[in-house]
Amino acid sequence: MFLRHPTAASFALALPVALALSVAIAAFGALAFFGGGLPGIDRSRTARAQPEPPTFFVNTTVDEEITPEHCTTSDEGVVSPCPLRAALERASRSDGVVRARWCEQAEEDEPCLGEDDPNHDAALGKWRFPVGLEFSHVVTSSQRGGTVVDFAADIPGWSGPADNRVVLDAGLVEQQEWVLAVEALNFTLRGFDLTGAVQVAALTLRLDSANGLIEGLAVYDVLGGSGYHFRDDETSDNRLIGSWCGVRSDGAGGMVAAPVEGSCVDLTIGASGNTIGGTAPGEGNRLCNASDGVRVTSGEGRGNLITGNQIGDVPEANCANFIGVWVEDESPETRIIDNDIVGNARHGVLIDDFTFLTHIEGNRIGSAEAPNGGFGVRINNLVKRTAIVSNTISHNEEGGVRISGGQSLQNVLRGNSIFAHGGNDKAIIIDRGSNGDISPPTFSTGDGRIITGRACSLCFIEFFSDPNGEALVFEGGMQVSNTGIFRFEKPNGFTHGLVTATSIDPEAGSSMLSLPFRYRDDPTPTPLGPPPTHTPRPPATATPEGFAVGAFLPWLGNSGR
Repeated sequence: MFLRHPTAASFALALPVALALSVAIAAFGALAFFGGGLPGIDRSRTARAQPEPPTFFVNTTVDEEITPEHCTTSDEGVVSPCPLRAALERASRSDGVVRARWCEQAEEDEPCLGEDDPNHDAALGKWRFPVGLEFSHVVTSSQRGGTVVDFAADIPGWSGPADNRVVLDAGLVEQQEWVLAVEALNFTLRGFDLTGAVQVAALTLRLDSANGLIEGLAVYDVLGGSGYHFRDDETSDNRLIGSWCGVRSDGAGGMVAAPVEGSCVDLTIGASGNTIGGTAPGEGNRLCNASDGVRVTSGEGRGNLITGNQIGDVPEANCANFIGVWVEDESPETRIIDNDIVGNARHGVLIDDFTFLTHIEGNRIGSAEAPNGGFGVRINNLVKRTAIVSNTISHNEEGGVRISGGQSLQNVLRGNSIFAHGGNDKAIIIDRGSNGDISPPTFSTGDGRIITGRACSLCFIEFFSDPNGEALVFEGGMQVSNTGIFRFEKPNGFTHGLVTATSIDPEAGSSMLSLPFRYRDDPTPTPLGPPPTHTPRPPATATPEGFAVGAFLPWLGNSGR
């Protein structure tokens, strides 16, 4: 077979046809690009409105095997039984909504829960749903996601866990892994309690549960497991807000301690980018009476945010955890910001075992009314690049901050207020070779405005004043020259008569506090700090002045938010 070359005549014939076709295609493309469409076609009529998701109203607390008749109505309008298990299954298949009406407010023939239900608890005004079959309850969703379980929607004036009326109860014998599991996208859980003996947790998010909202739940009296459990490396971007752990409503507007055997919140096996709490009013969680308020561990889960929460409390609130927040075992970039972490039996914050890039900022860690029983912040065992910024750390029984371990490096304290721990040597402890054994500054001369001395070459120095030689008031910072000699001026004078300082080296981290330099006696009796007050959480403080964070310690960022 031979291929014949085109002749000049064939080119002459083909070129006008090709040009005309190209012009037509270009004109069609331009019309489509600018939204003109084709003449005679109304594109607005081609878009179909999305149907409203179906709603399934639970009308019995009895747990039954699912049947085709559950959660349906007959031709006569008679409503069939709608157990919670069936409602969850129907809603999960259709990205629907599960709710409950109360018979005193329902219209005639509407599905509702009444006081004649066999599991109505009249003393607490709650309906208890036993989880008694072989498998626990599960929330799933379609690929689009959006399943909603909202038992708050029909409660007049609902404002949080104190108003919840539905309890999911696994009982006192450990038979189930969880009370409720979520394997869904874009889900919402709101306005109910979970309790009972479980192997893993009361509520588990697993198998790539993402972009979910958990609001106004209460977990309590949990035997064997944790409260809220986030697991697996695609379980991400979920929010837990306005919820309780380790306490329950007493039915009269108060709270009763009701412990959780595991952690209140457990983020594990790679769960990343989840937010526990929030900064808007009512978004913080109350995390009490557990082994840990929040535990972040294992699997390299990254970027979880813990913010705006009450983790522990004053003794009369019966809210102590063993440890407030525990981050361990390769869990990088955890941010602990703007929480009240007080009154816990051991450390307020514990950072442990190969963890790096933890950011701790703007928290109140310990108080006069509610000291933590260990250190405010405890760091050890190969922990690197922790930033402890602008926190109030006070009255903790063993000390303020302790960093240990020869390979714990580049852990930096900036602009904190650390006081009332019983002396200079307990405010900041850097030991066992941690942070490169960097030496603190030494002072030469000083008065009410200017102080001089020597520190490590090219290091940054932070200055504090405190009537007891700790670090109550952050007075400012500066970088020293390669000689290490510094002269720091405070035009308006230092607040207290004893001045202390720390050195910060970019390769090592922060030093312990210097020995205090006394330039005057305070005219009033030595206090232990400001008068005791109890606020929901400390106000955010400004980033300390005196050095460029981004250029010097790039892993810290500006604020960690």
